[in-house]
Amino acid sequence: MRETSIQKPGGFSLLEVLIAIVVLSIGLLGLVGLQTSALKLNSSATSRSVALDYANAMLDKVRTNQRGAEAGFYSVNHENGANVQVATSGDSAWKDTNNWLRNLEKSVPAAKVQSCRTTDGKKCSVGKGNYYMVCIKWDQGRAEDADGKSKKGNLFEKGSQQVFLLGEL
Repeated sequence: MRETSIQKPGGFSLLEVLIAIVVLSIGLLGLVGLQTSALKLNSSATSRSVALDYANAMLDKVRTNQRGAEAGFYSVNHENGANVQVATSGDSAWKDTNNWLRNLEKSVPAAKVQSCRTTDGKKCSVGKGNYYMVCIKWDQGRAEDADGKSKKGNLFEKGSQQVFLLGEL
């Protein structure tokens, strides 16, 4: 008598292959989501770093020209491309402040800036205070209106960022 051996077929079944593809696809979608989050966070960190550099630069300008700071020449209240409200006298302080604002607007679009002397670090004190504060706020994200068009979001809604520095004169 001859024995015949029955061989099991080798390889994978179609169902096993489909399950493997589904698991792989879910993993790849997770990686895409992770990459998107990483890019957003990197952009946010870059903007924060740039704003912090500009705030430090303003404090350096104020410390360099303390007479101009004491006279209020470096005081700024600037919002969303509005006309710059800086002192018009004190030539070097005026030039410094306007150049600083122009460069800031290029690097951090739609930034709101407030810089002034202060006694308590919370409110501006015209001509008073041993401290100088610089506050830069901007909207990191963009909101969408009903038509799906992007628009600038409110600065105090989700996505707004702020850098606040307080330096001694």
